[in-house]
Amino acid sequence: MRKVTDRPDLLVIDHLPWRAVFGVLAFLLAMLALGGLALARGGWAPGLGLILLGGGSALAALSTVAEHCRLALDRTAGEATLTRRNFRGRRLRRYPLARIARAGTQSKLDWMWKPRLHRLVIHLDKGPGLPFSESWQAGSEPAEMARAINDWLARTSGQHTPS
Repeated sequence: MRKVTDRPDLLVIDHLPWRAVFGVLAFLLAMLALGGLALARGGWAPGLGLILLGGGSALAALSTVAEHCRLALDRTAGEATLTRRNFRGRRLRRYPLARIARAGTQSKLDWMWKPRLHRLVIHLDKGPGLPFSESWQAGSEPAEMARAINDWLARTSGQHTPS
């Protein structure tokens, strides 16, 4: 997650979890290579099992991990645009900038309750928070981006003053 643009009139935050995508792709290649090796040595059942089950599970994981999200807060246009692209397609949501109350984070415990996972959430003036991404991540990036959004919303500009 990173700030692409940070100007008084425009804030753009972009997120694509490259490490997770590359990790899943490495797992997929390993399953295909091991399955191909087993097939080459005459092991039809293990080879097909590795290719179908291992490769299939890697593709399923990739479909949930590979999500490109972009949030654009534009004072000039007076709107906030959230774009998500993944294997299911592209979703675009637009909100009047005046409806953006603040940004925050949601947290949950990971497997075996060890690290906490977080995600950035945009809070509108009414209704529940709008998650920036469907995926969760460890670390402080969601909190840092929430602070950046709140700081940007607090800044005043001659063009638009957020509520």
